Amino acid sequence: MPKIVEILKNHGPLASDVLAGKLVSQKATSSHSTARKQIQRAVKCGDILSTYPVRFDKSYLYYLESHTIQKYAKAVKKILPKKPAFHRVYKMLLNNKGYITSGQIAKSSGVVPNEAHYTTGKRIRLVNVIAQLLELGLIEKMGGYTDIYKIGKGFGTTQIKLGAFTKFLKLEQALLKDFVNWVQNIYIVGKKSYNVRCSETETVEFNTTCWDFMAPVYLGPCTKSTEVYSKGKMIQAFAVIDVIAFRPFTEDDTKALLERLKTVTLKWRKIRVFPLALAMSYKRGALDMLRKHGVAPLTYKEVWGRNIQELLKLYKAIVLGDDSQNLDSIEKALSISESSVEKDGIFGNIKGDLFEVMTSLAYRPEYSTTLQKKIKSGLTGEDFEIDVVAIDGEKTCLLLECKGRNLSEEENKIEIKRHFEDRCRVASETYGWDITNRYKKVEAIYITTSEESLIPPEYISESKCHGIICHVMSRKEVINFFNSVDRQLAELIKKYYIN
Repeated sequence: MPKIVEILKNHGPLASDVLAGKLVSQKATSSHSTARKQIQRAVKCGDILSTYPVRFDKSYLYYLESHTIQKYAKAVKKILPKKPAFHRVYKMLLNNKGYITSGQIAKSSGVVPNEAHYTTGKRIRLVNVIAQLLELGLIEKMGGYTDIYKIGKGFGTTQIKLGAFTKFLKLEQALLKDFVNWVQNIYIVGKKSYNVRCSETETVEFNTTCWDFMAPVYLGPCTKSTEVYSKGKMIQAFAVIDVIAFRPFTEDDTKALLERLKTVTLKWRKIRVFPLALAMSYKRGALDMLRKHGVAPLTYKEVWGRNIQELLKLYKAIVLGDDSQNLDSIEKALSISESSVEKDGIFGNIKGDLFEVMTSLAYRPEYSTTLQKKIKSGLTGEDFEIDVVAIDGEKTCLLLECKGRNLSEEENKIEIKRHFEDRCRVASETYGWDITNRYKKVEAIYITTSEESLIPPEYISESKCHGIICHVMSRKEVINFFNSVDRQLAELIKKYYIN
């Protein structure tokens, strides 16, 4: 057994400087210089493995194929602080309960966006960072998703369901869209002058950095910071904004924001940059740090009022399942949503999501239910989401699309077609989910609180699509179904989605 293998076997994975030192101290070689050459030869011969191309400061981590996942991950976690960009990604994974999007990786690592024409310093493009994180094992791909990853084996575990995480991401995107209107009014942003991320998993580029929103703005007396004034007059600046919907803004989030802010100001010294953060709440250390560095921390309460703050707390508990059996909490959330002056936007989104949760609860006595099931076509690459999947062992699988419509709202023919034709096609692909061969009975049900007269006539009767039984459950059937399961559920449907 080569000495270098013996050392790694006895001590576990080691950084190159430590491994070289042990080779010298055990007289396997005469100097650190020759020790490094010996390490390189061992890698070439396949005797040992390394984390190349991921380097921690000036060192690679070397290990054996026989090292367990846990031993390898423990060694990586120990050395990770020497690579701050990846360490921030790891911290965000933990803060997110085990998941992360490509956009969050971009923001936390401070990479150069894929669209950037050039790199700066040691910063590399997002696509390369993701490839390195996958190679390192810090993140793993999620089946059916191209922009969402989970924490790697040995580094931690996912602590919430993927469906809950994707719901929070969609909520964040809805909040961001509503927030744009607020920013336009408060900071005098031109209607078409801003850039905002186009999806919940991405970011927008600003001066080779990544944000959720950026825009040229005029800053005036409404601004708390005195640094943005020029002799008491409004001045032009660029606003850059980070949004977090589903958890507190932490010190790790702040460090990532400040790192990107430093890059912007170093490259663009003559232009003022006005940074903002939007979150439900802030950790004390994060709040102090943001204010100290001139970042304006905003809460939902300041932007939308007290109702939204209370509503989002209830929504989070319900989606996480902490309170999903308590229908009183669902009713309280619906009541806040209904009583708000602005019933569209974020309030409308949450009301729609709560209808999905209630549908999931209605099927739960007899089925195992999953919210937000993602399916991907192996043939075309198309992505689709199913609101609720209800499974009864290997016997029955139900694909449920849930639409809690307002009174007199017509059902959309395109929406129904997408559920019955597109989702069924992808779900039944032989080299995909292969749902029709997995279960004895498969049904696609479009559940809507619209009246039957408001549903396209061609979808009233039961039909078959790609071997899957398809039918619409309209208002009367919905009430009867919920009544048969739980009267309180049925009353909530009548009160907030029908009357």
